[in-house]
Amino acid sequence: MLLHKKYLKYKTKYLLLKNQIGGNLKRILKEINEIKDKPIPGVQVKDLDEVDEKGCSGYKLNLYIDGPTGTFYEGGIFIFEVVFPKDYPFMEPKFKLMNRIFHPNFNEGRIWIKKLAQKRSFPEFSLSECWNVSTTISDVINIIIELLKNPDTLENIGTIVNHDALILFNTNKDEYNKMVKDYIQRFAKKPEE
Repeated sequence: MLLHKKYLKYKTKYLLLKNQIGGNLKRILKEINEIKDKPIPGVQVKDLDEVDEKGCSGYKLNLYIDGPTGTFYEGGIFIFEVVFPKDYPFMEPKFKLMNRIFHPNFNEGRIWIKKLAQKRSFPEFSLSECWNVSTTISDVINIIIELLKNPDTLENIGTIVNHDALILFNTNKDEYNKMVKDYIQRFAKKPEE
């Protein structure tokens, strides 16, 4: 653990020097440090890296979110890749679920969260519901945790990305729970400590 902290410290210094402490990197590091200073229970932030793929450059990190206690998702660990664009925080980061989950609002890497939508793309949403420069990664993490506790089952614009999960959630909670537990066992099982 100590070695990992030293590695992150030197890697952070390297990124800062390489990028002349760019504004978006400062903001990203500030948000990561806030998560470390005031940890969100069941959340780990790992591996801030520079990324330059498909003409998109920026930074990425991995989030590990434990399934909340007392929910269908308890016992699972869900890995999200977060890619920050160069113009972050003016543009929203891209969240991708790296393992599989049976959930109405998550499916095959895709997630639907209003907070990650651009107001110009969804004029019917209020500005406070969409991504804006004051939104933080902690805000999005808390929304993800809330969705794991209480899936959004209203068929609002784009909120449902897994209709099979929605139907089962609304019609047969026991069968839904079996499917969730099966997915956790196969794709998101938390390692034994």
